[in-house]
Amino acid sequence: MDQRPGGPGPAPWSFRVPLDTPFAYNGADALILNWQGHLGDGGMRPADQETTASTTWGTGTAYGSGCVLSGSGTEVTCWTQWAISPIGQTSRLGIEAGPVGRAAATVALLGVGQAALAHPSLCGPLLTTSDALIPLGGRGPFGTAATGVTFTHDPALLGRSVFVQAATTDPGQSPKVRMALSSGFATDPYPAPPPAPPYAGSWISVQQIGTKPAGGWPFANDVRLNRGGAIPVGVE
Repeated sequence: MDQRPGGPGPAPWSFRVPLDTPFAYNGADALILNWQGHLGDGGMRPADQETTASTTWGTGTAYGSGCVLSGSGTEVTCWTQWAISPIGQTSRLGIEAGPVGRAAATVALLGVGQAALAHPSLCGPLLTTSDALIPLGGRGPFGTAATGVTFTHDPALLGRSVFVQAATTDPGQSPKVRMALSSGFATDPYPAPPPAPPYAGSWISVQQIGTKPAGGWPFANDVRLNRGGAIPVGVE
């Protein structure tokens, strides 16, 4: 049975579930059901929704050259990634730069355009118009500094790129300004959010109970009883 996006999905099916105790239902109020099944390795498994392609991703293109971080022999670079989600119409711009020093403070300079502004007190040129500044925080476990900016999707930004450059404190740059500037990075043009997937009205899951069905095998890790639509439920 092909359950990949675009696949035919399962054939229609139905079954009756007898209740252990009587359940009084007036036929008017909303009815919420929680379906559960046995799974051998634990955890909840959504089963009736199509969640693929729910986010549009974008990276960008590096440009220019950065300064070499003192004592590392490595040029400081930065990079970004867009994540545009239809859920809540949110956009997120992730920014990371490195290498940075152990005690360094690092910021990202964001601009609406590229630049090439040299100054004798700087170890390298300013490569962005620097219209906004965002702290990236301290050094992480991989020797880089990173952050993410989340905001509501803005149609006015469609097709525009953001130009990013990082600056990190570097005492070894003395007698110049003790900052090492990274190379520049131009994001991919800001994309429109993808169409929202047809999330189902019902939530069907497979949950670890501790045993498998008598005489049978546990469900597979990815169980989908219905692809991209609510499961009709009747009470009789």
